[in-house]
Amino acid sequence: GQGGGGDDIYLDFEDGMPDNFLVSDDRMSVANGNLVMDGDGLSTYASGYYDQMFGDFVFEFEITRTADAGTIGNTMGCLVRSDGFHGTGTQNGYAYSITQSGSWWFAKYVNGALTDWTGWQTSSAINTGLGVSNVVSIEASGPTLMYFINGTLIHTVVDSDYTEGYCDVMAYDGGPGAEVNYD
Repeated sequence: GQGGGGDDIYLDFEDGMPDNFLVSDDRMSVANGNLVMDGDGLSTYASGYYDQMFGDFVFEFEITRTADAGTIGNTMGCLVRSDGFHGTGTQNGYAYSITQSGSWWFAKYVNGALTDWTGWQTSSAINTGLGVSNVVSIEASGPTLMYFINGTLIHTVVDSDYTEGYCDVMAYDGGPGAEVNYD
């Protein structure tokens, strides 16, 4: 992504958890060069972000649900221009989520409440199935946010309520054994 000072930031988890990367709890860790969410059945979101706010940026990551524990339809994705961790009940920002079963949604969070929710949508751009990766990209320029999955533009939003914030990755923990990898 591109930070407020125009610096490119590339996070590499090959050497463990990068400095300045914050995680919501111990469900988020590093294994085999990836950031990993290991589910423990809390039925809540786990998230993490680099501790720098961004305004205009390109945020891109590869995401894979590698173990499902019956949760292949649970959401995983990101919260951008956020004020902190996803799933706190008071978060603000723009959320984009996909499932390994081929669905996606967008919503704006205002004090933890979903607003402007698209509802569940489907897209053939989403690679489906357990262990199959998807590349999620968000391009933010001024009030415009464009959401891409595997290079295909899925959704565009024009909204100026949040002009900068953190770029979180997040996944819903639907059960013990659920695992999501970010690269």
